[in-house]
Amino acid sequence: MKKTWVWIAAGLAGVAIAGLGLVLHGSGLGGAYRELELELAAARAEGIPTEPSDLVPEHPVLPSRNAAGYYQRAYELAAAAPASAVKILDDYHLIQIGSKKGSIPLSTLRKAVADLEPALAAFTLGSQQERLHVERDYSLGPLVEYPEFRWHRTILRALAYKASLQFEDGDIDQAEASLTAAARSLRHLGQEPTTTPLLMRARGEEPLIQALHRLLELKGRNPAVQAMVARTLQALGPIPDLRFSVGTELPLWRAFFRIYEQNPDALGPCFAPPEVTRLKSVLALNEAACVNELRIMVQHLPESERDLLKSARALDEYQEGPEETESSGPALFRLKNSLATLLPYMYATSGPVRTTMKMVALRNITWAALDVLAGNPKPVRLDPYTGQNVKVDQRRDRVVVYSVGPDEVDDQGREKEYGATAPKTFDLTVRIPSLNGADN
Repeated sequence: MKKTWVWIAAGLAGVAIAGLGLVLHGSGLGGAYRELELELAAARAEGIPTEPSDLVPEHPVLPSRNAAGYYQRAYELAAAAPASAVKILDDYHLIQIGSKKGSIPLSTLRKAVADLEPALAAFTLGSQQERLHVERDYSLGPLVEYPEFRWHRTILRALAYKASLQFEDGDIDQAEASLTAAARSLRHLGQEPTTTPLLMRARGEEPLIQALHRLLELKGRNPAVQAMVARTLQALGPIPDLRFSVGTELPLWRAFFRIYEQNPDALGPCFAPPEVTRLKSVLALNEAACVNELRIMVQHLPESERDLLKSARALDEYQEGPEETESSGPALFRLKNSLATLLPYMYATSGPVRTTMKMVALRNITWAALDVLAGNPKPVRLDPYTGQNVKVDQRRDRVVVYSVGPDEVDDQGREKEYGATAPKTFDLTVRIPSLNGADN
């Protein structure tokens, strides 16, 4: 997985004239560097890292307590597993989410999970460690890679499916162990800087939550199952710190400028803007504008779950590029004629916020389902897409707890459907047994 910054080329070309105008009417190179230093000082005062070296932990993690080594071993073992086993897991996932037709027998799924067991064992050991710190060269900026995430995702799916199989076999304790390993590894990803681990965490958390929903649907009235689901949710830890994830992108952006300044051709032919943008003063001014922009975006990221929707809408409005007027609101809508306007299009738009919104919604409907099963028919759990509580639909044969989901349309608890004639809107749901039914 590599950060794709091809779109920066258009920005560099688009701001060349504006940047040159600033230089001609400003105070030249010295003034540009002073502007940059002021922005960097302000970023540091706000706790935003500015150098690639800032992304390295101040106190190194002891190898014996660092999950990275265990996870790396798990990735190697997964890569060495039969390719057919990995394909079965991928196909099963696609079938589960409706992207592929067909079915896979449980016996085939069991064999695929068993083929990955050595990788799952190493991964579980990693999940039990104190911290995760992966050594990366963040000075590579847009060229920094995250190759391990391909296997991290595969192993997370395998653990979720393994837990479901263990539950089917009646081994609740082992099922919980598998789910807990997956949850702790996802929590580890929250310790890694930049938005890429955040997005990977969200993608990995969804199949885990879906496995919990399946358990609640089948055996939700079983107190042991309820307790297991609650403990797994707790093992996921707090929601992501968006200010940390987005703020730590700044050193990578600055690394882009260093790479471009030293060798404008190093990033390939797509990064070949007009010669004017190669003026050091123009680059320094654009870099200062980028720092300023990221500072503003971090300031407007949500501080709590209840601020998610407001923040997402404000960032969406910014991305659409509204005209700046006296009523445009806070400084969020400034800096229109610089390379900095490209920054929020990738890392400080509503993308990370909306990713977090879905994580919160899926967690909260799961907590709400547990509340209902505990005898509370009106749980107080936030739906981040409405700012109100999640909804509970008491039906004859089951109870549906739901969030209106990313489309922000209340479909009365309708699940996602597939096919050419499927409705375009749906809710995020969890089904649990009817409270009037027999114990299960």
